[in-house]
Amino acid sequence: MTEGQNSTNVQTRILAPSQISNMPPIIPQKPANNSRVFSGEAQFQSSEHILSFDNLLNHVKSLKQRLTHLGIQKASLEEEVDQIRHELSEKSREREEKIFALTQENAALFAHLEDAKGIILRLKSQNNVILQEAQERVTELERTLAISIAAKEELEQKLSKQTATLQALSNEVHLQAYSRLHLAGENKRMEKEGWNLKKENRIMSDELNQCMLLHPSLQPRQ
Repeated sequence: MTEGQNSTNVQTRILAPSQISNMPPIIPQKPANNSRVFSGEAQFQSSEHILSFDNLLNHVKSLKQRLTHLGIQKASLEEEVDQIRHELSEKSREREEKIFALTQENAALFAHLEDAKGIILRLKSQNNVILQEAQERVTELERTLAISIAAKEELEQKLSKQTATLQALSNEVHLQAYSRLHLAGENKRMEKEGWNLKKENRIMSDELNQCMLLHPSLQPRQ
């Protein structure tokens, strides 16, 4: 709060929005004993305190409106975050299901491989031709298993990259939403301060004109 004093001891207070919360109680000030009291001084001081109180009420209403608006924006952002979390959860569930399916497939392939090895052991005593066929089958099963393992690893890498991309997008959306909210708040605050300054300048101009009317000696000489 800044204070100025004219030649008739009438004080004018300019209230800044950022300082309203720290403003002390408004107590009318009495003029000094050795000052000249004119008929208009009490009216000026009363008007000053009423205007200050109106500014305070307007600022409180503005703060309530801003809090309501921020609450709505917060709820909207929370819905967006919940949606992104839900999408990430679905992606994670799908990845786990695919990994589980690949794991079962690999287990089946390992079982087939073990069966093939058993067949090889049983057929060694019979015939070299049957042994050769069994070895080719084992080789094919091992090749299929290697391809399946490579496909599983590639899928896991892709899913990991997609998860990281989704997380980065989620962070970017959250950051952009916060930036928009911050910029909107700054614009409203600056616009409010501009209106307050215009209003306070008009009040000070009116008070100066009234002082000149009551004190002709203050009027500029021509």
